[in-house]
Amino acid sequence: MKVPDRHKRALADLASLQDGTMSALAAALAGAPPVLLPQDLAGKIGGRVDLELPKLQALMEMLISMSGSRTRRGATVAAFVAEVIAAAKDAEVDVAPDKWEALAARLALLLPCPSIGITSKALDVLTQHEHVYARSRVLTDLRPVFDTDVISRPRAGVIVHQLEIRYYQDSGERRFFVALDSEDVKELREVVERAAAKEERLCGVAAEAGIAILRMEPKR
Repeated sequence: MKVPDRHKRALADLASLQDGTMSALAAALAGAPPVLLPQDLAGKIGGRVDLELPKLQALMEMLISMSGSRTRRGATVAAFVAEVIAAAKDAEVDVAPDKWEALAARLALLLPCPSIGITSKALDVLTQHEHVYARSRVLTDLRPVFDTDVISRPRAGVIVHQLEIRYYQDSGERRFFVALDSEDVKELREVVERAAAKEERLCGVAAEAGIAILRMEPKR
């Protein structure tokens, strides 16, 4: 096992938390509902933990990532934490010598929290696809149509839309373009509206069955 560079600072921060802050963090996670993204979980508990939001979000990202790794390995919490501590020492993570034991205890306390475990599994289910949508935009142009005499003014024009879709594949972001006309735009809008309607219907069915649907928090 190796500790990813992006998690080294969060691991050191967890080791150095004041006991009161650590207790508040554990209590907040124990009572937090599962969500879909680490930043959403940080937002849910931010008001109950005396930590800057970027640090709290980094902690959530680390814990959720570790939870997923532990699940894939099929390791017990104790065995997994022991591996993490050994790897952190090998990587010379900035933890005081007298804090390693406390760090292990804190990881063992936080990793089994349902809000961490379910969020990790939900994120895994959501993103286990070859292509995962990132974002999109539409570029709209007026294309002039000239007669044989190109010096004269255009005789007509057509509206062309270029749909750019960005997606994640193999840990990188890629993109492609699709040309659309006005009828294509109408059809695409109808398809998306139909998908949203089906989602709402399925959410109703899930609610009747007592199943909580995890959704993205609205972007601000």
